[in-house]
Amino acid sequence: EQDIPRRYSTDTFSTLSSLEESYSSCWTSSRSPSPSDPIERAPSPEFVRDVRSPPVTRATVPQVSIPSRVTSTTPPTISKEAYEVFQLIEPDGSFPPSPQLGRIIGPGISEKAAELGMDGKLWATVVAVAYLKKCLENEPNLLDALVAKAEDFIREAQARGQGTSRRSFEDMIRCASEWLETGQRTST
Repeated sequence: EQDIPRRYSTDTFSTLSSLEESYSSCWTSSRSPSPSDPIERAPSPEFVRDVRSPPVTRATVPQVSIPSRVTSTTPPTISKEAYEVFQLIEPDGSFPPSPQLGRIIGPGISEKAAELGMDGKLWATVVAVAYLKKCLENEPNLLDALVAKAEDFIREAQARGQGTSRRSFEDMIRCASEWLETGQRTST
């Protein structure tokens, strides 16, 4: 049989009425008082500066003011299609040449990549950036973040030989913008 300390059975009350009843019961007079359990704390250490050590200088934190346009409480307003394209971005800043991208932007992305002798993922990223540049004209902060990430991917892909390295990022975006505007996409 397990030995349960007496305090567990007398200190537990399931309802207020059982608490009131125990006040008048004989148990309260037979119960021994709870032992005091004072918490003893160790004194805090005293730090004494060594006079031989060089003085400690604390760097001040520069005050940064956030431009008012960043603190705006209104969320960016972008089209449903732009939002869907934005959701396709990979962690490395690329956009996969997927059926979803083709459905939103238009067919023929892979075919145009082959025609240009470019890697499909590289061209899909260039086309997605060109598309989003047009859609996000009124959201420069969002656009800048997207373009910076995608540009890093494109430059790294070019360095690995996955694209036409003689073309600049801006030139590739211009080519993709023209391709999107002229509607010379081939149907798949």
